[in-house]
Amino acid sequence: MTIERRLRVVSSGTQAMNTNTAVHVAFATADLRHVDQHFGAAESFAVYAVDPAKAILVEATQFGTPAMDGNEDKLAAKIAALTGCVAVYCQAVGASAIAQLIAQGV
Repeated sequence: MTIERRLRVVSSGTQAMNTNTAVHVAFATADLRHVDQHFGAAESFAVYAVDPAKAILVEATQFGTPAMDGNEDKLAAKIAALTGCVAVYCQAVGASAIAQLIAQGV
């Protein structure tokens, strides 16, 4: 499993936020609006920078459609895409993915 597309938002056109000091949080999503995906089968992640005043979308990462075959090789690209995130929200996550996320600092 590899990343198919990655969009990084350079400027949202709204009030500036220091995205280097904000907390980054990822959401497993199919439509970039709802947390509706299992971590291992997630079609995409929406990453938001969050500070005490607001949250802004800073990145969207899209993956190919994974086979639900228990093969954990697909997790590496997803975990790598979360570098810098402190948390990921999803509908469910397997034990192996949890261990890998913790090792990555997520």
